[in-house]
Order: sequence, then structure tokens, then C-alpha cells
Amino acid sequence: MFQKIGSLCMILTILATSVAAAGGPLSFEEALNLVFEKHPLLRTFEERERAVTFRAAQAARLENPELTFSLEDVFGSGEFGGTRSSETTLELAQTLPLFGKRQRRREAVLANREVLRAALEKARLRLFRETARAFAAALYAQHKVELYEELVRLSRKLVEVTGAKFSAGKIPETEKIRAEIVASETEVRLKNAREELGSALARLAHLWNGPPPAAVSGNLFRLETLPAGFDPDRHPRTKRFRAEIRRLEKEVTLSRVEVLPDITVSAGVRWYNESDEQAYLFGLSLPLPLWNRNQDRIAALRREITAVKLDLRNEELVLKREFTRIESALTQVLRQISNLENELIPRAREIYRRNLEAYRFGKMEFLRVLDAQRTLFELRLSRLEAYRRYQELRAEALYLLARAEKTFL
Repeated sequence: MFQKIGSLCMILTILATSVAAAGGPLSFEEALNLVFEKHPLLRTFEERERAVTFRAAQAARLENPELTFSLEDVFGSGEFGGTRSSETTLELAQTLPLFGKRQRRREAVLANREVLRAALEKARLRLFRETARAFAAALYAQHKVELYEELVRLSRKLVEVTGAKFSAGKIPETEKIRAEIVASETEVRLKNAREELGSALARLAHLWNGPPPAAVSGNLFRLETLPAGFDPDRHPRTKRFRAEIRRLEKEVTLSRVEVLPDITVSAGVRWYNESDEQAYLFGLSLPLPLWNRNQDRIAALRREITAVKLDLRNEELVLKREFTRIESALTQVLRQISNLENELIPRAREIYRRNLEAYRFGKMEFLRVLDAQRTLFELRLSRLEAYRRYQELRAEALYLLARAEKTFL
């Protein structure tokens, strides 16, 4: 069953990679799946968890039995000369752990699995945040190229208008040259924007170490309300500390049990060479916990638990402070977006339309048209940058909320 699921995941990953390499637009969900499937950081946790499983099995095993062979009363003096009065003993001893020690040892090792899973969850959240930011940057660069392409078209139309007006003798040649310079400069910026898009797509593909997609698909201008109920206890950064506390408590329990004595049972046979007879031996040994009762180890573990609890408290405060900062920044950028969309851009677009119309009829100076065009473009670019900033902040907020949403964009 697991092999079939693994094969299906591998096929889907190969298909997604093929689509990206073939030039199809890549969605955020596809990009995130590629990152989760191929990033080496996540695969290390699988290997570490398997290692914990083997260590737990080893901790629960019995100690190897001990085989003892002894030859006594030999090579002495008098009747003990040589080996005729020797006694040969063969004895087998096995230590049997009591008080559930084997289970306690296994539980102490398996407690590391919970720590690893919290670390894995944290790593997945970090990769989600990185993917979301990289994907938003790629979408931003893609829209920026579209914006410059539109500006190039407008600049070329303006060149056509000035050329026609110059041919009709209505404007000096300097205005025509100025329009051509602006169009040429805009084309250079378009080329730079396309290079920036290529770099953004490559940085995105680096997250899964694959070929960059030809394009990405998503809604950069999507505004979403953050999920309510921020709780730092849900974040794996705090879960890891709590898992570490539970692991140390398991170590304390084990240390208390380990001091209790184990019983060693032995049995054997003894041969008397002089009388050619034999006898059997049975033994039972029990160590006395007089000097070492693990008291220092238990005290050290208690101090470690206290330190981790303090780290946990500090991490909760850090998460709350970070979330408050992100909320404040989101409020500011949303205010900026609202101002741009509802006030500044409509007014700048209307001013540009009027100036261009007036210029066509010879009622407006060319510099006023260029100034209106530049103002409108800069405001639209500011809106685009504000949305990129908003999506980066939203990715950070979802990271703090411990929510890796595949429908982020």
C-alpha cells in the first residue's frame, strides 16, 4: 500500500516537473508540492525518524548473556600440582532488567520522535513561507513586465502622434525626439524587467532544484482576511520545546528506574577431575544501590527542564511580538493599497487621459503629457509593489499562525 502511494507521488511530481519544464504556467499549489517532495531538508527528517525507531528497538533488547569458564586448583604444590586436583566450571549468567526498565528505555528514545516531528513541521512551515515569498516575487515580476509592455505600447503611440504632428508642422522636432527618447528608455526598462522575471523564476525553482517554469499563474491582487485566533501554542517552534520537556521528563523517569537493581541469574556445571564427578551451580546476584543513585543526573535533568521551560516562555513572547508587528504592517499596506486604488490611480488616470486628449488637439504641452504618464505609471507600479509586500506579509502571518495554505495565491 505504502509503495503504491509512494509511486503515485513520484509520478505526480515527475508530471508537475515536466509541465514546468515544458513551459506551462505553474500554480502555487504545484510549486509547493514540488518543494515538499524534493527539498532535501524534509527527507533528512525521514531518515532521522527511522534512526530513532532502530534506537528504540535496540534500547528494549536484553543484554547479552555472559559465559564464564574457570579452571581452579591447578599448577600448585603438593596434591594440587598439575591438574589432577583441578575443578573446571562452566557458568552462564543472564541479567534480567526489572521494574519495566526495557519499556522505559524504549519510551525515552521514542520521545525524540515527537521532537523530530515538531522540527519537521517547523521546516515545512519555513519552506511554505519561502515558497510563498518567492512565488509572490515571481508574480510581481510577471505583472511588472506586463506593466512595462503596456507603457512601451503607450510610448510608441505617443511617438506616432508626435511624428504626425511634427510632419504637419505643429510641433518642433525637439518634442518628437523627446518622445523617441522616452520610448527607447521604456524599452530598456522592459528588458530589465524581463531579466528580473527570469531571475525570480529561477530563484523559485531553486527551492525544488529543478528547471524554472516559463510562467506562474496566481492572483497577486488577492486580499484575504487572516484566520482568527492566534495561538503561539499551535506553532511548532513552541511545540518543539514542549516535546523536549516531555523527552527530558522521560529521561528523569528512566534515571529513577535505572538505579533500582537488576537481578542476574546464573547456572552452570562443575567438574572435579580428581574424583571424576560433576555438580551443578545456581546463582543469583543483586547490586546494592548505596553510593550511586543517579541523584546528580536527575538534578541535572531537572535543571535542563527548567531551562527549556524558560526558553518556551521566551519563544511564546517572541511569536506574539512578531505577530503584532506583522498585523501592524499589514494594516499599513492595506491602507496604502486602498488609497492607491480608490484615490490616486483613478485621478492620475483621468489627468493623463485629459492631457493626452488636449495634446492631440494642440491644447497641451508635451512635457505635461509625459509628466502625467510618468505619474500614472509610478502609481501603478507602487500599487504592484504594495500587493507584493502584502502577500509577503500574509505569508509571514500564515507562518506564525502555523497554516501552510496550498491555495495561498
